[in-house]
Amino acid sequence: MMTVGIRLKTTRLQRGISIAEVAKATRIKPEFIEALEEGNYASIPSSTYAQGFLKNYSRFLHLNEKQMLALFRREYDEQEASGVLPASFTRSQPFAGFRLGSMTVVIGSVFILVVGFVGFQYRAAVLPPSLTITAPQEGERLETAVVRVSGRTEANATVTVNGIPATVEKDGSFQRDIAVFAGTNTITIRAVNTFGRVSTIIREIRIARRE
Repeated sequence: MMTVGIRLKTTRLQRGISIAEVAKATRIKPEFIEALEEGNYASIPSSTYAQGFLKNYSRFLHLNEKQMLALFRREYDEQEASGVLPASFTRSQPFAGFRLGSMTVVIGSVFILVVGFVGFQYRAAVLPPSLTITAPQEGERLETAVVRVSGRTEANATVTVNGIPATVEKDGSFQRDIAVFAGTNTITIRAVNTFGRVSTIIREIRIARRE
């Protein structure tokens, strides 16, 4: 289940923002920012402070404040929270709900990472790598002695063009210049991932004879 803490922390990390930067921009102490991200509301003086911090933090991350506050309230139940949170917090939070502790957040995050990694490895072991050729186009007619073959695949794949290796960049893009001759030329592009799965695209182009 997506919690307030997970939403805040995930958004912050995706944008490459440190807790110190958040604290400077929102004037919220770093320990309170960490408490919000970890769901450790017992470390915040009261529900009023918690909601105020959450509004400022959400606004800073360009998140919907009303949705975040609603999610915050759903995480609590007054009866469940009474044994965990300070009395000042439970008295001012009539719509409190279940609290997920920092350990639950950590375990959940690790679980998601593990599942994602296993899924990625399984896909790579079973399916061939993606392969897209942007140039040349099938049946294209050109008047040149050298054709640049370009496209995109997965970053960890190995690409060859007519058996000649092409360098794959970090974003998966690649290009390779090959010599061609007048008439019909067949270009074979192959991408092989680390598990030996292969994707192949064959393009035929026509090179005009030079007078």
